[in-house]
Amino acid sequence: MDWLWNFDLRYHGTDYLGMALSFASLWQLARKRRSGFLLGAMANGAWLAFAFFAQSAATVYANVLFGAMSLYAWARWKREAASPAPSALGR
Repeated sequence: MDWLWNFDLRYHGTDYLGMALSFASLWQLARKRRSGFLLGAMANGAWLAFAFFAQSAATVYANVLFGAMSLYAWARWKREAASPAPSALGR
């Protein structure tokens, strides 16, 4: 288990940056803040850099899909925020 505590920078810290930005993104989204999408995009960039350093095709594909899903979610969130919420009184 020594590898677990070996904080090497083999991937130039992109893995640690991606991890920190992913957590920050999820935290902001859980608090219903749209800045979580920006942090998520930055995390995707860090994970893509990691994927190229690690030569991991699966990580590249996954982060391209995560980025596309995030764009869809951001657009949907923006559209729902612009439309007025249905009122319980106006039935």
